[in-house]
Amino acid sequence: VFNDTATTEIYTRSIVGSVRCVQETVKMQGIPIYYEETVKLPSLGLPSDMYKQTTLSMESDQYICVKEMAPDGSTLYDLIDLSKSPPTVNKKPLKADAVIMHPTKRILSIRNGPSIQINDLTKKVQIRSVDMPENIQFWHWISDSILGVIGDQGVYHIDLNNEAYDTTPVFERNEELKKSQIVSYSMDSSGKWCILNGIATVSYTHLRAHETSLHLVCRLLLEKKKN
Repeated sequence: VFNDTATTEIYTRSIVGSVRCVQETVKMQGIPIYYEETVKLPSLGLPSDMYKQTTLSMESDQYICVKEMAPDGSTLYDLIDLSKSPPTVNKKPLKADAVIMHPTKRILSIRNGPSIQINDLTKKVQIRSVDMPENIQFWHWISDSILGVIGDQGVYHIDLNNEAYDTTPVFERNEELKKSQIVSYSMDSSGKWCILNGIATVSYTHLRAHETSLHLVCRLLLEKKKN
């Protein structure tokens, strides 16, 4: 929670063309989170129409992945290495719906339809190849070894430390959440608690017709803004 004098900023996937790293501090006073500009993506030759959730991923501390359409219609993935000064761009021709890097390792995950391939770029070997039982809506590294995969109906884990199973079903999605766009998924350090978050458009009329205590707060805020 920021105090009244703190300056806050909403950052959404480099929309303004600059990547900002969020760093937490342990200072007893002052703002606990500050923003530092790392690189301007346009300076690397990446147009602004690539800066959106479906084409840009920032899972890794070191790499940014950007999906690019080549002039001949083929798909290129730009791996931006932030550890270099200045940052470098490595273009890889891949037939894939999406790619993400491991948060701390040189491990690249490639998704094409319901299939996922996980590759170690350092050893140049494929770690895992998995065919999911349903369409994939969202994926995210939730620990050093577990890739969380959210399908149309359920949530699954791909554990690199568990070679006995390709995927482990974790839980089924709530009916209301099936209508939402999934925006985040995480797990606590004990592995016993998971949280799946989604967003959905709800009309004002629908909100009035299905009031709960939470909806009531939302309605009062809407009415206050209207008045």
